[in-house]
Amino acid sequence: MGLEQLINRGDVWRGPGMLRSSASASRSTGHLQLDRMLPGGWPRAELIELLYDQPGIGELQLLLPLLCAAEAPGWLMWVDPPLLPCASTLHAQGLPLERMLVVHTRTTKERLWTMEQALKSGCCTVVLGWLPTVDTTALRRLQLAVAEGGNWGLVMRPRASRQHSSPAPWRLLLEPEEDARALSVTLFKRKGGWALPRCRMPLSQRSWREVQPEPSVNSVPQARLRGEPELRLVGGGA
Repeated sequence: MGLEQLINRGDVWRGPGMLRSSASASRSTGHLQLDRMLPGGWPRAELIELLYDQPGIGELQLLLPLLCAAEAPGWLMWVDPPLLPCASTLHAQGLPLERMLVVHTRTTKERLWTMEQALKSGCCTVVLGWLPTVDTTALRRLQLAVAEGGNWGLVMRPRASRQHSSPAPWRLLLEPEEDARALSVTLFKRKGGWALPRCRMPLSQRSWREVQPEPSVNSVPQARLRGEPELRLVGGGA
């Protein structure tokens, strides 16, 4: 294994100086406080884990600046989101729907393969993947894939996953606030530094439309509102 691959594994500690030097490869989160916790923003070419209990608590609002700023001509790929994203809301927020792909797989193996290929290829500027269950070996493969592709890879996992180790260099716990316009964020693993205390992030409007969880590919088109901009949907049959 080469030095670059070893460093990018995610379970190798790096000094604070190396953390600061990686800021130029980051994209601002849109929150100054969170940017200071991270290396200037969402780190590029490094796997990021977001842990939370239930979709729709504000995880997409946290990612909107990254998604909206993703440069052309790369794709924005969503792999097995638990709910169908609201195309009209995302469009109003400035997301380029013509470059969005929503992929539905049938097995965990297909899901991991899809994410790994998308991350490794470099043709997807951002890959979002929902992984209820995944082992360390699979996460390490995703970390190596995003390091090779050089863009952004984010994995959504249940809060209970915090109890297990992970090769991802960046792990954040998201918790809802009583005020729906805010979200609590705890950066409990970060490359080159110690865990940081919980902080409160203000949010904008919701970006999920409440439809049936885990819709099959055949049911997704019927779930759209009339006149909504179209999302590209990819996947096998039900």
